[in-house]
Amino acid sequence: MEFQPLTIETDVIEFDIIGSEEDDDDDENENPDCEEDDFAAAAGGGGVGVSDPDPSLEPYEGMEFDSEEAARIFYNSYARRLGFSIRSSTYHRSRRDSSIICRHIVCSRQGFHHSRDRPTNNKHKRPRPIQRVGCKAMIIVKKQDSGAWLVSKLVKQHNHQLVPPDKVHRLRSHRHVSGTARSLIDTLQAADEGSKSLLVYNVAMDALKEAAKKVVAAKKRGSGLPQVGLLTNGSSQEVCVSEGSRLDSLKFSLKGEKDKKILELMSDLESANQRCEIYRMNLLAVLKDMEEQKLKLSVKVQNVKLSLKD
Repeated sequence: MEFQPLTIETDVIEFDIIGSEEDDDDDENENPDCEEDDFAAAAGGGGVGVSDPDPSLEPYEGMEFDSEEAARIFYNSYARRLGFSIRSSTYHRSRRDSSIICRHIVCSRQGFHHSRDRPTNNKHKRPRPIQRVGCKAMIIVKKQDSGAWLVSKLVKQHNHQLVPPDKVHRLRSHRHVSGTARSLIDTLQAADEGSKSLLVYNVAMDALKEAAKKVVAAKKRGSGLPQVGLLTNGSSQEVCVSEGSRLDSLKFSLKGEKDKKILELMSDLESANQRCEIYRMNLLAVLKDMEEQKLKLSVKVQNVKLSLKD
């Protein structure tokens, strides 16, 4: 995506001049509402601190964040709970240092698609569903003289149906990994409940090491045997080959202590793979809890900063 600066009076506004219909995440254009006088007024009036560290806190006008990215992460987390996707839209630069001082973070269904005349080469493409329906839901965050970012405008109402919780992970801003917090949230979709102790992490790592040792031992002692369970691409995806019947047939066909030991190791490996899957789910729950604690701590730090200013 390419951008060209447009100078208007004391500020520089950048907007998108080339884009595609599929690029919904970075639709940035001119913002006529952000003026540098607004920032001075907002900074002079002071921001409202966050008094409730609850991670399910909803955004409100006057809410402050340490950075633009922190505001986006928080709003994206809020969007995930409600069932919609977000994207960064308009931004406004200061003429003094060309830094971004205003940002619109909008619902991904904001605005409308513009039809473009493109060469079809006699190919018929299936019509794509309309994604943008002019939704007005958004927040505007403005940078203060103190460096904090304040929510200056908030629109909560949507003009479309929200996505149910079991499908929200398919939305654009929630389905790809981009940033620490977002990657944590995206990988936690399958985890419902689990232990919230770092002990689970250590147990999971021990189980993985134990399973790896047994895999090596099984390969050394019986490289010709078919694998019953294995790990694919670092995940715990199990390949089950008629577990009961396969093991029963091997018991009758293999003789001797060495063969029995191989069967025992293969059975232990299957059990270890199953335990690893359980540990993985618990580990995801631990990471989710860590993210919630991080958000709570961030809010507390903001409150401390505000109290020190007073």
